[in-house]
Amino acid sequence: MAYFIKRFWVLVLLTVLLLVISAIFFNLTYRNMQKEMRLAQFNSQIILLKNSLQYVADSSTDRQTLKSRFAQILNDLHLTSGIVILKVQDQIIFKRVQNLPESILYRLKTDSIHASSTGKLDEKSDILWAAFELPISRQTLRVVIIQPARLPGLFSTQALKLFAPILINLTVLLGLMLFIVYYSFKKPIASVRNLAERLNAGDFKYRIDYDRKDEFTDTFMRLNQSLERMGMISESYQKSVKNIEDMLEALEESLVILDPDFKVATFNPAAVRLLHCPSPHIFKEFFENILAENMEFRQLLLRCKALPEKSLSKQLLIWLPGNIEANVDITIQKLPEGGYLLLFKDLTRLRELESNLLRSMKYGLIANLVSSVSHEIRNPLSAVGIHAEILSNRLQKEYPDLDPKLKKSLNLIQNEIKRIHRIHTQFFNLARKREIKLTTLKPNALVEDVMRLVQHLALEQQIKLNLDLDDSLDFIYGDADQVQQVLLNIVLNAFQAVEKGGEVSIKTAQDRQNIYIHVKDNGRGIAPEIGERIFDLYFTTKEDGGGIGLALCKKIMKAHEGDITYRSKVGMGSIFTIIFPRGYRERQEQIKTRLQQLHG
Repeated sequence: MAYFIKRFWVLVLLTVLLLVISAIFFNLTYRNMQKEMRLAQFNSQIILLKNSLQYVADSSTDRQTLKSRFAQILNDLHLTSGIVILKVQDQIIFKRVQNLPESILYRLKTDSIHASSTGKLDEKSDILWAAFELPISRQTLRVVIIQPARLPGLFSTQALKLFAPILINLTVLLGLMLFIVYYSFKKPIASVRNLAERLNAGDFKYRIDYDRKDEFTDTFMRLNQSLERMGMISESYQKSVKNIEDMLEALEESLVILDPDFKVATFNPAAVRLLHCPSPHIFKEFFENILAENMEFRQLLLRCKALPEKSLSKQLLIWLPGNIEANVDITIQKLPEGGYLLLFKDLTRLRELESNLLRSMKYGLIANLVSSVSHEIRNPLSAVGIHAEILSNRLQKEYPDLDPKLKKSLNLIQNEIKRIHRIHTQFFNLARKREIKLTTLKPNALVEDVMRLVQHLALEQQIKLNLDLDDSLDFIYGDADQVQQVLLNIVLNAFQAVEKGGEVSIKTAQDRQNIYIHVKDNGRGIAPEIGERIFDLYFTTKEDGGGIGLALCKKIMKAHEGDITYRSKVGMGSIFTIIFPRGYRERQEQIKTRLQQLHG
């Protein structure tokens, strides 16, 4: 609209300029007409003067009579202004002079104004003049008449009075025309401007609301129809782009599409992760740096460009920024429209998956083996334990003075049988398949259930239990039995670390992402060299331990997308922290899958 207003005012200024020029031409025309009329009038007066002077000259007897009658004629013909000279031979008998330009006076003095049959108009000085001669009594009567033309000025009052109504009418007419043009184009131009703004913003649902019936109606109706078709095309295009983006994001293989100049056109998140790019926003520059640093990779692209084959594959070791290397299998496919499609397979990851698969197969075999021989081990072990206890009780009854060394040996047999039974139970629980029951859990309720289980043991060992529970905790997703098993294992380890009269504190807390259960004891602490291995399978510092408990707890928490960490100082105690992700529902299936993988 601003541009239209500027154009409108330019048109107004041009109109005003046209009116001024027209007025000047009108005035010049009027002035020329006045010149012609004044000259014609002057010529008429000169003819009458000549005829009158001829008559007077023929009838007058002396100069005095001629002079007086000549003055009378001048008055009758209104030729009294300017310069009038009457000469007989060289003698001036009548003279009337008023202020005139020096050029005319000089011509009079030099007598250079020659006789003419009609009056003349001097354009430069705006002077009318006439000179003629009459014969009188064998003498020559010479008459010179010079008068101001008295023509109107360029903008005289008379001209204004004559042309002002015309100019006013023209101005009103042009103004009315400009208003009609402005009113006619104002709304259509505003509609087009709004359309351009909405299209620039990508809004194809906009329609032009034009209620007039004029030459723009049909055009705007067609534009609305075109907008509707463009909207459908745009919506279809956006859906296609979204589908392609979803496909690229879901694709596990890393994909990069290059243009004919080897510049990145498209890529998927898997490529960002594989090539260790810090951010997707800088991936294009990051990939260019990789090409520049890996000549073998670039030569493979140039080879694919030069050869007629449509695809090439090769295993490469690519060096990445930060001294990182990626062992990949690259497949380069030529695109029909020009450019190249690159597929990367992480060979390191593939080998890890193969290794994990073999390990899972071995664990499956072990689990099947454990499950099949479990009863074969448990039954004899139970029988040995029962008979060892019977033997110990009978010997103590029949032989009260039994050798202490023999008593010690009997107690050692019983304790080792119990330890073997405990290790067997833990190993069997680790190997067997279990049904996953994934539910919504309240962390504080889990802590309270575990406290009820260990309360009697705490009284026996004179251990003080402290609870600090956050009532605003969010929920978590998990298997209640396994989570309780983890918490119970950590608490029992804390009991074993403290002496009689020690303290064990349990505190719950949360932040924006995680929920924490802190188990703190004031026991002997963990040495740094031991702490590095406490979560390793079969590593233990206890004489009767199997080294399975903490390793199993770590795996259970990893399956719950959580973790277990610890801090410890020798002689001051330890703090174990169980970390759970807050209960986002989209994690539920992931946790269930991990727990199923954990238990085969």
